[in-house]
Amino acid sequence: MAAGSVSQTGEEKGVSRVQSDVNRKLKYISLAVLVVQNASLILSIRYVRTLPGDRFFTTSAVVMAEVLKVITCLLIILLQKRCEFQVSRLSCA
Repeated sequence: MAAGSVSQTGEEKGVSRVQSDVNRKLKYISLAVLVVQNASLILSIRYVRTLPGDRFFTTSAVVMAEVLKVITCLLIILLQKRCEFQVSRLSCA
């Protein structure tokens, strides 16, 4: 019976290691995505201001960028939870 509990503890360590690796990858992916979003927002606003024609409010572009950030963060969280669920499901099998 003691051997069964040791085996289970080893499996739990393996699952936590896999979850840690997934979380680390998602952390860097989310950082990269948000950096690209911020840089593209700045560059696109600057480019559009150089074009002739009708102008738009800069605040509307910033609000839309923030909405896009929220959606992106929610998708990343959903991906993280889905990966955690799949890893924990594999350990239960």
